[in-house]
Amino acid sequence: MAVAVALGGCGRAPGQRAGHPSAAVPTAAGTSSAQAAPAITAVQAYDAVRSYLELASQGDLADAYDLWAPAWRAQHPYPAWAAAAPVPAGASYEVGASVAAGGGEWSVPFRIGIGTAAGVRWADGTYTVAGADGGARLEAGGPAPPAPPLDLQALGVPAGGGGGVSGDADCAGYSVAWSATPGPGPAAGWTSHLSITAPDGKPVPAPALAPFSFGSTPTACGDFFGDGGEEIVITSATTTSGAYRQAFVYRLAGTSPPVLLGQISSVGDPADPRPVSPDGLYPYLMVASAEIDTVAGAPILAPVYWAYDGVLYRNATSELPGILRADLQANLAALAGGAAACHPLPSCAAPDLLGAYYDQEELGEKGSGLPALQALLPAGDRSWLAGQAAIVDYVVRSP
Repeated sequence: MAVAVALGGCGRAPGQRAGHPSAAVPTAAGTSSAQAAPAITAVQAYDAVRSYLELASQGDLADAYDLWAPAWRAQHPYPAWAAAAPVPAGASYEVGASVAAGGGEWSVPFRIGIGTAAGVRWADGTYTVAGADGGARLEAGGPAPPAPPLDLQALGVPAGGGGGVSGDADCAGYSVAWSATPGPGPAAGWTSHLSITAPDGKPVPAPALAPFSFGSTPTACGDFFGDGGEEIVITSATTTSGAYRQAFVYRLAGTSPPVLLGQISSVGDPADPRPVSPDGLYPYLMVASAEIDTVAGAPILAPVYWAYDGVLYRNATSELPGILRADLQANLAALAGGAAACHPLPSCAAPDLLGAYYDQEELGEKGSGLPALQALLPAGDRSWLAGQAAIVDYVVRSP
């Protein structure tokens, strides 16, 4: 889900690690200099953005919306805009100096920060401001999404048979090369190699790979914190089926040894653990899959989100209610769209039913949530769901 931003409170919004402004892609075209709009100054452009963020942060969405240029408002009807306010309520903000953009327009950078139990999450962006409607008005822009990480798994190529893989990639100037090849028997483990070369061409001390695994490979790299640094994820499979995986997140530091930021386990999807930004904000979270139940011999998986606390990544799933609620709504929508055709109930709907209950458990809403989910099932199946919910409860509360 992309969480748009409704701002809160004047003040600074540092991330957990200092970032730097990035260019935002304008979201809509607005009025142009061809309309002979009245000229405005850099100060007026700055004040317009600051006023917009202040009004939105206080929940004065109608007044904030009035600071948009008429042409931009015409493309974004107020009811839809207010229903998904463009900056999260309660966000802090800071506004940078206006930069002339030509044609009487100004580009004004800003940063928003949203305090959560899992730490401050933030985004940079810009607004384009010009004279319109009797004053300085915002006519394009918004928060910029985080730069996407590089999926290294997608760059791997088969090597050595038996599921072996090799690859190479450029991770922001760091050259990364790897290979993983299976041993001679099903329990012989794999042989893995990894080399990293710094942007200056010198070797980086490679982080230790799992001493016995069924393949250790880099799976993602990118600037996970929006501060111009570079992180890399190395994942090891610890069963021959690859169902259980352990990821190590490192910060690359030139030719110094990489700094360990966290160790995260996952089951099921071989793409996990992986960096994600489901709310469109920095820093990146790491998402893993946890088995919360087994139905008809098939595992039921649910997402587990890990957040960086300034020292290490830690499980922060229950501390991210906005992300959990979006996942809950997705599960409920899947139930509404497919439950009628699902057969046999309830086992075929178990992933969505138990996924929704898991979200409610993490949100602290299972008391009211379970009856609502049971109401989606025939009366004879409701006790079944209560029994499975008890299993989910146990798994979520287990250390």
